[in-house]
Amino acid sequence: MSRQKGSRKAPKPVHEAYVDALHKRGRRERTPRRDRAEPISTSRRWGAVGVSTVMLLFAFAGVVTAIVERDAGNDTSARNAAIIAALIAPMAVYTLGLISRAAKPLRTTLVVAPASMAGFVLLAALLGEPATAVVAAFGIGGAFTLRADEGSAVARRLWVAGILAVLTLVAYRFLPDATIVVAPLFCFTASAVADATTDRVAKVRQD
Repeated sequence: MSRQKGSRKAPKPVHEAYVDALHKRGRRERTPRRDRAEPISTSRRWGAVGVSTVMLLFAFAGVVTAIVERDAGNDTSARNAAIIAALIAPMAVYTLGLISRAAKPLRTTLVVAPASMAGFVLLAALLGEPATAVVAAFGIGGAFTLRADEGSAVARRLWVAGILAVLTLVAYRFLPDATIVVAPLFCFTASAVADATTDRVAKVRQD
């Protein structure tokens, strides 16, 4: 008896099957990138402020160490501490823009960081203390570095930074040691507080 065989699909040529396998292997599922035009979340904004503030604390600690060592006559130690502070401060500014997904964080840092550092040195020399200088200089720098979405007003950030600088100036007259410790916490926080206020006002108007 003859066996009846079912119709089978003709096999693909070896070369064609090999090419198809390579194409399938090369296709990787990629998670869609977050659109930079989409507003960042509040947690990311505060995360950027938190990480960069910690870095700025280390930089400011180097400045204070340099001042103390200079007053003690240790010029070499003061110089080394100042160099370390000068290296960390631009990294703090860059981190603020990078984590907050600013448009061009590196380019912004190349402008803002030197300007903030120069402003700090100038204000510290004029005021005779570094606390107010760091809040004013890096508060203004942070206003231009932290990502500003639609509705985030840079002018409001500058106002908040200015108010915190004035409060720091007054607090330093009465509690200089405590003010020096907490002053770097206000620099980038000013912009986040200003943005939070802007968001709250916008929600109230919508309601």
